[in-house]
Amino acid sequence: MKKPIVHAYFICHNEEYILPNLLRYYSKFCEKIYMIDNMSDDKSVEIINSFDNAEIIPYNSKGRFDDSKHVTLKNNVWRISEGIADYVIVGDSDEFLYHEDMDDFLKKSFDNGVTFFKPHGSHMIADEDFVLKHDDNLIELVKEGVPVSVLNKPMMFDCNKIKEINYSLGAHMANPQGDIKLYHGDDLKMLHYKYIGLENHLKRCKSRGSRLSDFNLKNGVGKFYLYDDETNVLDYRNLLGKREKIIN
Repeated sequence: MKKPIVHAYFICHNEEYILPNLLRYYSKFCEKIYMIDNMSDDKSVEIINSFDNAEIIPYNSKGRFDDSKHVTLKNNVWRISEGIADYVIVGDSDEFLYHEDMDDFLKKSFDNGVTFFKPHGSHMIADEDFVLKHDDNLIELVKEGVPVSVLNKPMMFDCNKIKEINYSLGAHMANPQGDIKLYHGDDLKMLHYKYIGLENHLKRCKSRGSRLSDFNLKNGVGKFYLYDDETNVLDYRNLLGKREKIIN
């Protein structure tokens, strides 16, 4: 069986907290990682540049968090990999596509002609006092979460046989065009590491809330980033009470 070539694309703005883990994780099975960086002013660029297989694609939304721009990018940027890679992964910097044996899974999927993947998604929930360090292994440290069907995001597809991916806002759904053969087994998971320490979560929500674009505000997209700290703490603790084992 051929080992398919995989390229990954992630939206990024000031993600120094999780970036080392994201890049180390995807480097295990991705030949190339493209970080679509929106003028980060923390250590994100430095971290990305420390990985030989990572490359920055800069864009400038003039300081705004704009889901309309994100979906346009995600619907088009992956074309860089046409004719070079076999599969592409398109997502955000806190989204980890997971299989317990990813290399074997990719080989079998490609051999079986799978062109479009829909994983089973979960919010991953760390203890409130969790602090992620640069050299930590996030996958090993946070294995519990809450399954949420809206996170069954079709992040991976064949970049040569899928001609248009047609993501919805947030890339939660897609309407792919081309040669479609779907995989939706529950062994393929999307781990959304949004809740990885309460302090980080509150900081991230506040940052994104302050940057919401006119498009987002007008259409109520990402409005949860505008919640006050008390509401966000209650949300975090509510999920903590519901978490279950997601990966072994």
